Amino acid sequence: MNSKNAIELEKVVKGFNHTIALNKISLNIERGGIYALLGPNGAGKTTLLRIICGILQPTEGKVLVLGKDPKDPSVIGKIGYLPQIVSGYHNLSAWENIKIFAQLAGIKNDVFQKKADYLLEMLRLDDKTHLDFHRMSTGEQRAISLIRAIIIGSEILLLDEPTTGLDLERAKIVRNLISHLHEEGKTILLSSHIVTDIEELAEKVAVLKEGNLLFDGRKEGLIERYAPSENLEQALLKAFGRQLDLPQPLVL
Repeated sequence: MNSKNAIELEKVVKGFNHTIALNKISLNIERGGIYALLGPNGAGKTTLLRIICGILQPTEGKVLVLGKDPKDPSVIGKIGYLPQIVSGYHNLSAWENIKIFAQLAGIKNDVFQKKADYLLEMLRLDDKTHLDFHRMSTGEQRAISLIRAIIIGSEILLLDEPTTGLDLERAKIVRNLISHLHEEGKTILLSSHIVTDIEELAEKVAVLKEGNLLFDGRKEGLIERYAPSENLEQALLKAFGRQLDLPQPLVL
């Protein structure tokens, strides 16, 4: 492994029955970098994140996280993963949902307590810790799941749609938090359909379409390739092969 890289993918293939979800993906994520993984629905983004964190096994290819197999116990305790569809123990409180995962990751109680208190207050959830997980709103559940990932991920954060379902205030708080964690040296790979997330956070982007890697590099390079003199949103639409045609007024 190149010591500069936190994550290395070499010709990664993932197939499901007769469908190829990922087709020979090679990608390097530098230590301390913040990448955005982009693509339309069904492009393979979530599959790739699940392979990196060891939930899925690639059909072919090589994956290294911190120089080791993603399932290596020494790696598992350093990766925090926020899934696209959040989940939790419905009959446990928000606080208990954070604590049980921290305990499974081997985090000491005093460290957990300090981080959890700080993050709950920052995300305006310190008055919701007693609520059962299933009684929280979708946005609150996502925020709790994000806190869980941050506490567990001492070196790497894999964030699938971190601001989806959040109100404007909490989404801004989350972006500021991710930026702060990046400044602290964490390696962050996030997937998002929200252009504001990409514009504010990402240094580099990797664009997937139908399981293929279309682009890997800086945002400015993506714009230059697909939409010179335009903006990131237009570049992404053109990379995805889509046209933003506004509907004509409806005449009744």
